[in-house]
Amino acid sequence: MGCDLQSTIGLGLWGDGVPYNYDRSASVDIFSLNFPGFGDDHPLKDTRIPLVAMDHKHVVKGKTFDDVLGIIAWSFVFLAVGLYPSARHDNTPFHPRSDRSRLQKAGSSVNFHGILVECRGDWKQLKDVFRFPQFNENSGICWLCNCTPQTWRLVDEHAPWRQNRLDHWAFVERIRAKGLEPSTLFGCPGLTTSCFKPDWLHVVDLGVACDFLGNFLLLLSRTFPGSTHKARVGAMWQHMQGWYKDCGVQNRLDNLYPTMLQGKASIPPKLRAKAAQARGLVPYASFAAEECFRGSTGMEEVVATAMAQELDACYGGLSTQTFNHDKLAIHSRRFCLLAVRMEEAHDGVSWRCKPKLHLFQELCEFHIDSPSLFWTYRDEDFGGSMAQLGRKRGGPSSPGVVSQNILVRFCAQHKLPKFDVEHV
Repeated sequence: MGCDLQSTIGLGLWGDGVPYNYDRSASVDIFSLNFPGFGDDHPLKDTRIPLVAMDHKHVVKGKTFDDVLGIIAWSFVFLAVGLYPSARHDNTPFHPRSDRSRLQKAGSSVNFHGILVECRGDWKQLKDVFRFPQFNENSGICWLCNCTPQTWRLVDEHAPWRQNRLDHWAFVERIRAKGLEPSTLFGCPGLTTSCFKPDWLHVVDLGVACDFLGNFLLLLSRTFPGSTHKARVGAMWQHMQGWYKDCGVQNRLDNLYPTMLQGKASIPPKLRAKAAQARGLVPYASFAAEECFRGSTGMEEVVATAMAQELDACYGGLSTQTFNHDKLAIHSRRFCLLAVRMEEAHDGVSWRCKPKLHLFQELCEFHIDSPSLFWTYRDEDFGGSMAQLGRKRGGPSSPGVVSQNILVRFCAQHKLPKFDVEHV
């Protein structure tokens, strides 16, 4: 776009809904700005700036976010050009009183350029806000390829969706074929579907890993003493506590009950845990399989051990210092092949695969950078802190109240960074 790279900064956008009252019956929708690409020692590394905060009950589906993101896209146009705007987003003039500071800077240089290069959020948010496909759409479940509900279980290196990749304009064509228009955020200069990143926290920690751990821990519990299932799960919990202590794990499960592994016999097992707790248990699965299934010749135990080792290898290679894309791609593909094989050998409840398995492959095989560079742990923490700032304490609940409370309290607690191009 003709920008001077020495005075250009890449920007990221994250969005999600966060509960913000005592019983989690109300949520606030948050969009925040961040600065990807900086090292751990840079002050902008963990900086988050709230752009949008509104009570979800005031959101009109298909309308509100388009209006809000349209204004954000308008702002990014001027940031890419490197100029302050000369009028409002709807081309009406700035008000001489409320927009006095904007009038003073209108048309002048910002002295640097900013480009939106990265968007992050969970699958539901991408569907609801950006009209990305959901997991059961026959026209395609992925915004990066032509994978469908009938083909996502084809996980080997010859899967047809690997060759039929979906570029930005093919995605736009698919959206319009459904009678919809792309999100107004695509008005940002240079923004394409490739800028939307699958998130490790939602895809793997809360998705693939929790599905695996629910099945694995049910299988593992059979190797522990006890006359009932509950007693055996309790014995496994004690074994887990010893491993936690030996390995110095910080993010631990607070307890473990059979219903945390499987609610009903007709429901596929899935570990009920927070993302960090599930992540902390992946190495335990590899350790416990080696210890408890040693010498076993049963197909389920042998395959479960291999799955634990492959998933642990995926987690073990996420550090940016030691990241190797080829190794992550190989280990993730092996895990997926084993997962599909395990599902085929069972009754449709145990070891059931889910569509996030496809996003897991997209994340590990087709994104050449380490997923740790764009996962959303820091964003989720920031969303929680914004929910605390907006917590209801009585009074009116008009659309602007929560937004104003969060903005005023955020500005009172934090000093926004000043952008010195030479320093950046």
